[in-house]
Amino acid sequence: MAEYEEKLFPSTGDVIWIPKDDNGISLINEFIVKNYYKNYSLSLYDSITSKTMEISADISDFVDVVTFVMNVEHSIINFMGVNSISSSYVIGLDFTRGRFEFGIYEYRNKQLKRV
Repeated sequence: MAEYEEKLFPSTGDVIWIPKDDNGISLINEFIVKNYYKNYSLSLYDSITSKTMEISADISDFVDVVTFVMNVEHSIINFMGVNSISSSYVIGLDFTRGRFEFGIYEYRNKQLKRV
């Protein structure tokens, strides 16, 4: 089982996990199960630019979406958390290749499309 460090976001008290021993993908489902919120969306946060991709997707597709973006950007997960203000799960990555434009996306039928 992958290891992580758990912290709380200072201003909201929301949970954050920081992966310790792998790229973090193996922790996403466990994180969601332990921190489940119905109807939360997915936000991919670029730690380099502090911008996000806001993604509307079924919760069962979150791992596929994150894996796809990680592979394109050649990134690993820096952290994962919840944002109770925006009602979203937040995954922190480094968008090292700059292949994605930041903004709003939908993931349907195994395709990620900008809205």
